[in-house]
Amino acid sequence: MDLEQITSAEFKVTDQRPDHKTRRYDRQLRISRLWAAAGQSALENARVLVINGSATSSATLKNLVLPGIGHFTVMDDQLVTDADIGNNFFLEPESVGKPRATETVRLLLEMNDSVQGEGLVKNPYHVLETQPDFFTNFSAVILHNTETDLTLKLSDLAWSNHLPLFSMKTSGFYASLRVQLPEQTIIDTHPDAIVDLRLNKPFEQLKKFVQSTDLNKVSDNDHAHIPYIVVLIKQLDEWKKSHDGALPKNITEKREFKKVMDSHRRKGVDEQNFDEAQSQAYRAFQSNDIPHQVAELYQDDSLKNLSKDSSPFWFLVASLKVFSDRHGVLPHPGTLPDLHTDTQTYVHLQTIYKNKAREDVEELKSILIGIIDKFSVSINIFSDDLIGAFAKHSAFLKVIKGSSIGDEYTSPRRDVISSGISDEFTESAYAIYVAFIISDAFSEKYKRQPGDCKLEDFENDVMRVNSELEKVTKDLCGKEPSKVISDSLLELVRGGGSDLPNTAAFLGGLASQEIIKVITNQYIPIDNYCIIDLIKSTTSVLKM
Repeated sequence: MDLEQITSAEFKVTDQRPDHKTRRYDRQLRISRLWAAAGQSALENARVLVINGSATSSATLKNLVLPGIGHFTVMDDQLVTDADIGNNFFLEPESVGKPRATETVRLLLEMNDSVQGEGLVKNPYHVLETQPDFFTNFSAVILHNTETDLTLKLSDLAWSNHLPLFSMKTSGFYASLRVQLPEQTIIDTHPDAIVDLRLNKPFEQLKKFVQSTDLNKVSDNDHAHIPYIVVLIKQLDEWKKSHDGALPKNITEKREFKKVMDSHRRKGVDEQNFDEAQSQAYRAFQSNDIPHQVAELYQDDSLKNLSKDSSPFWFLVASLKVFSDRHGVLPHPGTLPDLHTDTQTYVHLQTIYKNKAREDVEELKSILIGIIDKFSVSINIFSDDLIGAFAKHSAFLKVIKGSSIGDEYTSPRRDVISSGISDEFTESAYAIYVAFIISDAFSEKYKRQPGDCKLEDFENDVMRVNSELEKVTKDLCGKEPSKVISDSLLELVRGGGSDLPNTAAFLGGLASQEIIKVITNQYIPIDNYCIIDLIKSTTSVLKM
């Protein structure tokens, strides 16, 4: 079809628009963007419980309602006050005097009619004592500025039931997020790129493809379109023959490797493929050894103690170990990056990598069947999509084994805290962490946040927290409180447990992001603590 025919031709335009759901959640449904269809399905089937209908809780829920969380419940027995409508955008003047739980839910539901919500005007303590099983009906439990006693009781309940719990605290411009995860096994961690070209360990099909190309006998045009993968594998083979099978190790050898490779260029020919070979040569210097994080999984107690009750993830890891022991490499992901060549060659090379990936998935599945048969576990719980995804992402698997919030009180990591306080790069974050512990001790004793008082009583509160400061720092750090801790504590008291709109918005966005990671089981969530300092505009992740 020539230009005139193209411009004058009539093309049939269909009116097959995406359905309402696809249009609404288009950004997060697209493959390779956010969490795709599997993640969206998990989100829509999730149920979350939020205790305390505060500004921070509302900001968190807003970021869960918009992408389509299935159901949320707000439990709060307080009434809306003038202070609430002053800092919570999800309440209105007419809400004053009404239950905060139901008002928050009513206004949040206006943002997405596909989401269900419920406001429970109940005291969490009472429900915990009379209906403890109520809390286990959710995908996640979210707390904000709850009393230490309630936090610890819910933490123990969540821990024993393998339920994710998120505890948020705010006071002025300081905030913290504690993520309690008994165990989180993540297959799709969304790495920046999944590239495994097998340059130094090419498989049989790839070897035949490389050997079918003779750099010296092709035309100039074909020479300029030889994939850089072929150039690198051929050069690597030559190098290994003269270096006892070893890869280039130091900078001198790597420069020599590139120089010899460059000698194969043809003069007067624009060879972008050789430019790519130069820039991608570092991949040829990398071994295809098992990544250390995967090797660590092979030594995990969950794998050593595999049983009928083990999660599907650990059966897949057991299969992966057999596969990697057999071949010395992980299953191929089947991906091929963009590269300079002609279309026919690219498609051919892409097919070679995809076929290898399919072969590896079939072998992994065969190994898996042999393992689960020993435990009388059905293969039906392992879908082909699950096995395929596991094989594709096997180099980037992640397991998070968290700790209970209760452990911080029964067996605090004094060495970690003392070391963190002594490090100029982390002392500020650890100081805020200690300040929140002191604030909790104050609240437990006086039944209110330090600084949440009349102006004339402020100095008394400062004196009271300073007395707690002496005891806590000696217990946790074994030394006198530093100026950084004292200043952080004073700022926390100045905040008076307030829930500022900007702090609420920031923490709400961060917390909802971590909740979605856990619910969709994608990306890598925060392991333990995130300390937020909006005065310095910093966030720090601590492992307690």
